[in-house]
Amino acid sequence: SLGLSRPTVICVGRLIPGKRLDLLIEACRENGDDCDLVIVGEGPERSALEQLAAKRFPRTRFLGHLEGDSLSIAFGASDVFVLPGTGGLAIYEAMAHGKPVIVGQGDGTESDLVYDGRNGCRVSPGDVGELTSAIQAYLRQPELMIKAGRESRRIVEEEVNIDRMS
Repeated sequence: SLGLSRPTVICVGRLIPGKRLDLLIEACRENGDDCDLVIVGEGPERSALEQLAAKRFPRTRFLGHLEGDSLSIAFGASDVFVLPGTGGLAIYEAMAHGKPVIVGQGDGTESDLVYDGRNGCRVSPGDVGELTSAIQAYLRQPELMIKAGRESRRIVEEEVNIDRMS
């Protein structure tokens, strides 16, 4: 276990400016003492993000690059997946692990996966207020969080699995 006592927000991806992890750190700060933040990934922004987090939201944990069982453990210990910037395979992985997903409307990756109000929501890119509210809505309603996570897993299993796409 990662020893996380509060509801935990997770983000997985390359630590690059396009992911807008600065916004995620701010949104968690705005949520006060309601959450912990776990960031999984490596990249050129890591040291700048670590410095920002130390000042703005010290309950941010940087776990570096994880895969396989280690990544599954990190997903298992967290409650909500948030990706404020451009998308990637991580959205799909988070859904397969049964997590609600909050994503920035970006390059279209998310439009096939994220259904507002069902398994998560899409927020305007760059809008820290909207991101904060979206995170808060799930953190404060655990039953909604669980229901959306189940729907994420169902969508992956029934609607976007590879057999059905081919």
